[in-house]
Parts: sequence; C-alpha cells; structure tokens
Amino acid sequence: MTPHRNIVARRPVFPVRRIATVWHWGSPTPPTRRPASSMECWHLSVTAHPWAWLGIAKLGGSPLYALHRADGTRGVFVDMRSLPQERREALLQSVRDLVTPTTVYVHSRWDEELEETVENLYRTHKEAAFEHEGERGVIEARRGWAPTRALQVLWKRHFIGRLDPYSVQDCALLAAIERTARFDGAWWTDRLDSVNYSAPRGAIFQSRVREWAWRGPLPETACPDFGADW
Repeated sequence: MTPHRNIVARRPVFPVRRIATVWHWGSPTPPTRRPASSMECWHLSVTAHPWAWLGIAKLGGSPLYALHRADGTRGVFVDMRSLPQERREALLQSVRDLVTPTTVYVHSRWDEELEETVENLYRTHKEAAFEHEGERGVIEARRGWAPTRALQVLWKRHFIGRLDPYSVQDCALLAAIERTARFDGAWWTDRLDSVNYSAPRGAIFQSRVREWAWRGPLPETACPDFGADW
C-alpha cells in the first residue's frame, strides 16, 4: 500500500528585491487626484537613488523622507523587470474584474542613440499611424488588455489625466500582486542613467504604507547618492 502523503500546494515563486531603506520625495499625504500617473500608479513612489530622481523628475522644493519597515525587517519588493511573461499573464488573468483581453497596436523602431528598440503602445492602428506619421518603424497588432468599469473608477479616483494602455496593464498587474498579500510593493531595476531620465524606482502598496516608518523631512544632503553625477 502506498503511504499517505500530505500534498501542500506551492505558492508561485516571484523574483524579489529586499531593501532596508527607501526614499520618497513629496508629502506623506499626496493630493487626492494627480494630473498623471507613472509605473507606480496610485501607490507610493520610492527609490534607492533620491538624488538621481531629484534631477530626473525636477523635484526641487519637495520634502525628502527616508522610510524603513517599522518591524525592522527589510522590505520585500517584486522585481518587475525579472518577472517572467507567463507570470505576468497569469496575474492579469487573476484580475478580470479590472481588465479584459483586447487587441492593442505597437509601433516599434530602432533608436540609434539608445541602441535599443523603442516601443509605443496604442489602442487602435489609426492612433499609432497618426502619432508616428512619416517616421520609420513597424506597427503590429498584439494581445493586450482593456480596462473594465471598475479600473476606470479606480483611475478617476486618483488621476485627472487619461487612462492610457500602458497604465491599464501596469495598474492591473500591481493590483494582482498586491492581492497576494505577500509583498511590500514592486521594484523596477532600470538603468542608472539620469542623463537619459532613467534610474531604479519602486512602489510601496497603499495597503502596506502603514507598516513603514517615516523619517524627515530631510535635507538634500541626506541623499545616499548626494552629489553623484550619473
């Protein structure tokens, strides 16, 4: 007789970054509605390179805060740049109350200065062709995601600007990760190159902000990368 074994379902493994201290430019109580979004959507924007972001986002005059988890442990952030495509698809499928499958259009071109392919995402072929009229590049249809009424309501609660196709996927993906209740937030390990407006950044989920202690406001000289010329 085969011995009985307890079978325990394994939770999906996510690539993560464990960070003790992060930095935030701006008030602990941001305005209810902002003009536009970024990859962090409505979550708290943080970084490990505050001096670099001071120049990139023109944040002069904003208060600077250092944050660490109140329990003394390191924050756990999902590494978005290392998240496999199949995991992204599974996460988006798990929030069908926020997004539904659709067709989107991508304009791709080679950027000689950056030495990489640059892509721009659009709702329709007509919109992509209009925005890149006269430019080199290719427009192709891809599988994408459209916002449901629920996501549109969430967006309007936080932002004044238009909900673009990039933000649809970004916000839905972060919502799916937040619902796992396993992580403090998300992290984007982008290239540190402030001349080209690039630096690593992160987001602490709104549901986790209360678990972080704030220190500040602090002077610019408190930046761990103060004075660096990236």
